[in-house]
Amino acid sequence: MALMKRLAYCINSKTKSIDFGDPFAEEITYKVVVKTGNTKAAGTDADVKIQLIGEDSSTKPTKIDNFFRDDFERGNSDKFIIKMKNIGTPLLCKLLIKDKGLSPDWYVEYVKVIMKSKEYFFPFYEWVTDGATTAEGTAYLPQDDSLEVKRKFREEYLRKQRTTYRWRAEPEKEDLTYGLNGHLQAEQHRDLPRNSQWSAERDAEFHNCRATGLKNLLLNRFVGIFRNFDSLEDVHKLLLIPTMKNREINHDCWHNWRSDLEFARQQINGCRPTGVQRVFKSLPKYYSITTADLEKCLPSGVTYQNALLDGRIFMVDNSILEGIPCGDHPILKTKNYTCAPLLVLYCNNEGFLEPLAIQLFSNKEENNPVFTPKDPPNAWLLAKMFFNSANGQIQQVTEHLLRCHLAPEPFVVAMIRNLSIVHPLRKLLATHTPFHLALNTIGREMGEGVPGANTGKTTSLGI
Repeated sequence: MALMKRLAYCINSKTKSIDFGDPFAEEITYKVVVKTGNTKAAGTDADVKIQLIGEDSSTKPTKIDNFFRDDFERGNSDKFIIKMKNIGTPLLCKLLIKDKGLSPDWYVEYVKVIMKSKEYFFPFYEWVTDGATTAEGTAYLPQDDSLEVKRKFREEYLRKQRTTYRWRAEPEKEDLTYGLNGHLQAEQHRDLPRNSQWSAERDAEFHNCRATGLKNLLLNRFVGIFRNFDSLEDVHKLLLIPTMKNREINHDCWHNWRSDLEFARQQINGCRPTGVQRVFKSLPKYYSITTADLEKCLPSGVTYQNALLDGRIFMVDNSILEGIPCGDHPILKTKNYTCAPLLVLYCNNEGFLEPLAIQLFSNKEENNPVFTPKDPPNAWLLAKMFFNSANGQIQQVTEHLLRCHLAPEPFVVAMIRNLSIVHPLRKLLATHTPFHLALNTIGREMGEGVPGANTGKTTSLGI
């Protein structure tokens, strides 16, 4: 009778191959915990079956369902007690979905299986539409695939990943992306594989931030609040802007923004701390800051040479901006400007940095003064403002766009295509790159094929 039931099940489920196994195999009790993700539309109303696969045998697909309970809802952990064949140590966990109903997609975080007082963890962390299989969560290297079932799983998993994630062909010279390092073959966000798309919450957050930026630009154009300062003390008027209300404001950054100590602090704790370098020999030759310019701002009795030997002279070199074309303001339609400044800093006895001098342009002799704290207050303040503007733009274009988005994308795709979910390196890197492909693809979609092209609307640079 048991044999006939097994045969009837296989025929009704349209299984391609029939594994009769041992019809008299021992059945044991399994406790199964299924965690559904906590993102929008993560739950499902589908019928779900689970199958555990061991070294030599597997259980039959068994429905997991709690009577009179709505299972697999968003953010829930559902527990099931089921009886299935004893297969020894479960190596793979397979989820099968039937009768999908109104909510077919299902985001599964993990499945826990407890049998004979032992717990086995199966990480999914993916959208499951038609079903999915994953391995037990212990990390191991490919050369440690001593079991045939694990080796076959890895090979099949990577074959599917390489079919799903394809690298875009070399762009033509006429293409805006020519010369860049290429990208995933997806022109729009909706073309991405489901598991690489943004969550609904992340998408809403992105568009809210974008809307905030547009509001600020529109207020700049139509309200004119930025142009109605009677003095620099009126900078608190910025708090009247709706997008600035109810925000936590850093006291020093907001109220002491003109202070030299706060300006120097921002170089270490601001947007581009990696730009600060110790000066070991001399300042760059393409600037004309002299020893005399610096010594008049050093403490009494301290010479530039002594400070240099003591390792107390630092600089931020932004000469990379020299000759970079500037764009137009997206609202005002006026020409934007930037500079390529050098900042020289001194570390005092208390361990704090102090600015000594700023020169706004490199390789320029005429109309290129050296600004120091000894200059008129507003002239020195403007020099610091120009420097911070240029420094922030370098951070956005080189350290953010290039190093955080464009350069890593080939490595992210290579990881997905070549490392299985149980590879130790995949486990380490995956947590740092969950939305990398989505963000880059949206950037290309908004920037006519070039990620970050909209940077030209928020910075002075004409990119």
